[in-house]
Amino acid sequence: MLSSLEENGKNGNRRGQVIGWQRCFGDLAVDPAYGEQGDGENDNSLRAGMGKDGNRITAGANTALMFVEVTYVYQPMVATGFFDPPTIRYESAFNVRGRQNNAISNTQNLTVAACD
Repeated sequence: MLSSLEENGKNGNRRGQVIGWQRCFGDLAVDPAYGEQGDGENDNSLRAGMGKDGNRITAGANTALMFVEVTYVYQPMVATGFFDPPTIRYESAFNVRGRQNNAISNTQNLTVAACD
């Protein structure tokens, strides 16, 4: 799951961060851990950013932050009946260059891998 986090452009007690867009890929149905596309648009629900408590990250002014969530169910080579396969989860965030337009476009009309 890839989420674009940026400032929501609001003032006062509505100032915070917004998940501008979100894309998912893969066969495992997993909900986003920190919000869905559009969350934080009109309120400060994401003012502390995304991530686990005590380790949250926010986007800086005039830029976006790419927040990645990867979830994988490990399938061992040898089957065991003693335990369920463990789920491995990894998160990371990357800043993108400052730019004036953080909107996503689809000029080639490709199929959108939306998070449903």
